[in-house]
Amino acid sequence: MLSLAARLHARVWHATQTQSCSNLSLHHVHFHHENEEKLVFPFLTTKVAPPPKMSADHVSLATVLELLDKAFKALQASVYSQSELEALSASFEAMEKDMCDHLKEEEDVGLPLLRHHFTLKEFKPVEKKIVESAPPSEFGWVARPMGEAKAKLWMTETLKVPGLVQSMLLLPAVRKYAREVTKPFDALLAGAKEYVVEPPPGCACSIM
Repeated sequence: MLSLAARLHARVWHATQTQSCSNLSLHHVHFHHENEEKLVFPFLTTKVAPPPKMSADHVSLATVLELLDKAFKALQASVYSQSELEALSASFEAMEKDMCDHLKEEEDVGLPLLRHHFTLKEFKPVEKKIVESAPPSEFGWVARPMGEAKAKLWMTETLKVPGLVQSMLLLPAVRKYAREVTKPFDALLAGAKEYVVEPPPGCACSIM
């Protein structure tokens, strides 16, 4: 009975954690696309026309992401069937292919256009608007891979954030994101049965 309960508990955690990671990932993608449509593309058009396909891809990707979201939400808390897993896998593979093609176009076409026609100084106000509109969870997602030293430099030089705000709010938000999002996600990928979030050492922030 204990073994069965442990297996069922692991399935509950796997399903819950997978849905949580999915929700956050989909939020990141939608936030990224919204910023391109509202800020980056209009900025580009002041000097050059961005490729129409880059914007059109956002529409088709939204459909694929909606199907993926439905597949993730179909996972039941303690019992999920093989057919549900297969539907999830198929939706994810479709999203992965379309997203990789889209990101490759951004890297191969969009970024060279931006760098050719604009200086970093010209683009910084756009970057600042993107960061200012981001919820704390988005900030944690962007800043955590930099490491704290580079994140501090970025916040100081590009965003002009005062040191006290960095120390009291933003860096704790990055650490909280790693503790409550990244580490459980890594544990899920590694096949762990469960991951217990470490208690915070003291943080005045909320990542959501």
